[in-house]
Amino acid sequence: MTNKRNGPPFIWRNYILYSIDGGLFMGGMCFLSAETILPGIVKELGGANWLISLMPVMMGLGWFLPPLFTAHIVERLHKVKRYALIIGIFQRAPYLLAGLILLFCKDISSTAALCTVALAPFISGLFGGVGATSFWELTSRIIPKDKMASGNSLRLIITVLLGIAAGFAVKDILTAYPGNTGYGMLHLIAFLFISGSWCAIAMFDEIHIPEKKAGKNIDLIGNLSSVPELIRNDPRLRDLMIAVFFGYGYYVAIPFLAIHAMNVLGKGLSFTGVLLTAQMLGGITGNIAAGFIGDFYGCRRMLIISRIMSILSFAVLPFLHTEIQFLGLFFFFGAAFFMDRVANLTYPIQISPDDKCPTYVSLVTVIMFPAALSASMMSSFAKTAFHSILPSACITVAAMLVSLFFVLNIKEVGMENGRGKTGK
Repeated sequence: MTNKRNGPPFIWRNYILYSIDGGLFMGGMCFLSAETILPGIVKELGGANWLISLMPVMMGLGWFLPPLFTAHIVERLHKVKRYALIIGIFQRAPYLLAGLILLFCKDISSTAALCTVALAPFISGLFGGVGATSFWELTSRIIPKDKMASGNSLRLIITVLLGIAAGFAVKDILTAYPGNTGYGMLHLIAFLFISGSWCAIAMFDEIHIPEKKAGKNIDLIGNLSSVPELIRNDPRLRDLMIAVFFGYGYYVAIPFLAIHAMNVLGKGLSFTGVLLTAQMLGGITGNIAAGFIGDFYGCRRMLIISRIMSILSFAVLPFLHTEIQFLGLFFFFGAAFFMDRVANLTYPIQISPDDKCPTYVSLVTVIMFPAALSASMMSSFAKTAFHSILPSACITVAAMLVSLFFVLNIKEVGMENGRGKTGK
């Protein structure tokens, strides 16, 4: 399938604002890192293993399904920025409310605090999923396809730079203000940064409005009924969806990764800030590599490299015993993790036809729901049954090997004048 979309021109203003938006949002969320910080907070609040294992994917559980049910609406809109901004307000509000509750409700019970911490990312993700298709469509209207990988890479470079600062801040805040006060401060700091990202979106210049095709105003049922045919007729989409599903295998081991490091080294919760800093430093390396590889060699190679790095990371996990070794692991995994994120943000848009961008991206997103839920359930079961991270690491390695197989099966997408084309 060849894309025929005559994409937007390259405009530095939009490119920089797009990078700032993503950097501020994801960088702000580093203060509540789903992979490193939140599992430790939930454990401190008395959360069960199943809830700890859900925290890295809690935002995703709310975010994954809505895009498929809103794609047909966005595909009919002439302009999408206003829609994205309205939903963006509701997406960010849960962190403000959670921060205020944790900081000022002094007599709140541990159970109520636990519910507040756990529900904030889920509710935020739910509204984020409602608005996601409009943001993807907006992205396709302001960023040329041949600049998308480097744009997403720059977003994540800003993210990891803020993440490094977040690592030091988290360590100091949780040391000086342990308990709900510290957790509330982290939520409010995150809210300030993600509010800044909303302001960046408001300054986007939505200049490229694709021409509407006759007969394309289909409803929800019509759009959903076209999904089997899309998957059947586009092997790249099909292989990418399967690769993404098994790629979520690293979430089997991630929920207890920082906790495992703290237990082995005998460290407290504030040590998660140090681990986060190591992860973000690795993220810088991964993002710089992702921008170069994605723009010049394509997202397929980026996915291959990130899968191999993830396999190596979790294969050596059971043999690590020193602080330097764990810091090295978080650095190495951080590089792989952020390369994977760049590819997941970029590849579906690159392979989508001109009038189906929201649907294509939503399909790749929807497959993440059963993937994340399955990974979370397996993580909780492995931890409860074996009381060791070794089974989780083995499951993760096996899943990543399957994902790598399907990535290798995807035909490469070349870039020519901002248009995707199929090639070997």
